[in-house]
Formats: sequence, structure tokens, C-alpha cells
Amino acid sequence: MTLEETYDANKNLICKIVWDFQRQYGGEFEELLAEANYGFVLNMKKYKPRKGKVTTWLYQSLTLHLRNYRQHEFIKNQAPIETPRHTHANLFIMDFLSELSTDALTVLTLFLETPTQIFDIAREDCPNPRHVGTIVKRRLTNQLRQKQGWPADKSKRIFKELAQCSR
Repeated sequence: MTLEETYDANKNLICKIVWDFQRQYGGEFEELLAEANYGFVLNMKKYKPRKGKVTTWLYQSLTLHLRNYRQHEFIKNQAPIETPRHTHANLFIMDFLSELSTDALTVLTLFLETPTQIFDIAREDCPNPRHVGTIVKRRLTNQLRQKQGWPADKSKRIFKELAQCSR
């Protein structure tokens, strides 16, 4: 049997499949019928008579084809979800950073680049957890003195600036 003969013999079945699909999932009948006809041409190339009747096979394959088509159309027609460019937290961070001097940004960068080892060492040096921040400040001051050549009073001033901006 040729493809045209098979189509003519199963035209009513294809219409019934489309009608059932439209009733269950919605959509325009003509559009779904055109897609079902396209699916028929594609799927008939894969049909093997020893696996069952043409009608059973067509019902399953065309229903699956229409579901895939419907899902693809749904995804294609979705409006893109616009994500806000700046969340509240991002705006806070941007404001915070804009208020800082270049020296304060240097200290903040050094602090963020410092490995967690500095905190581990500070905890080992100081058994009282309240004083860990002081130890970390001392270590950062030492690093600034070594890397940037800053005097201790400049580091102290920058730490005050950071504390004021963070409030």
C-alpha cells in the first residue's frame, strides 16, 4: 500500500485523533490537522506491520506527535521572564561601594581575597570569640603595612570609615 492509499484509508481516523486531541488540550483544529498530516508522513516511514495494526500505531504515534508539537508551541510562545537587573541587595551593595574611598575599597578587596586561614589563625590565637574581629583587624593592618606600605593610623581610619558606611 502506498502512502497516499494509506492516508486515504485513514483520513477519518486522523480527523478523529485531532478532534479528540483538540477537545482534551485545546488549539485550532485546522492547525492541529495540518500538524497531524505532517506527523502522518513522518511516522509512516517508521511503521512496521509486524508490530500491530496501522490504526493502533497511528493513534499512538500521532497523539504523541501532537503532544510534542503542542509542548513546543507552548514553550515557543511563552513570554520571556524578565529578571530584575538589580535586586534590593544589589542596590544596597552598589550604594555601599559608591560611598567608600579608594583606600577603603583596597581594604575591602584585601579582606575579601584573604583566605579563611586568617580567621582560623585568629581563632587559634584568641580563645575568646569576641576578640576574633580585633585579631583579624590586626592581621589586615599588618598585611596593609607590608603590601601597601600604609602606617597603622591610616588603616585605623579606613576601618572606621568601613564601620560607618556599613551602618
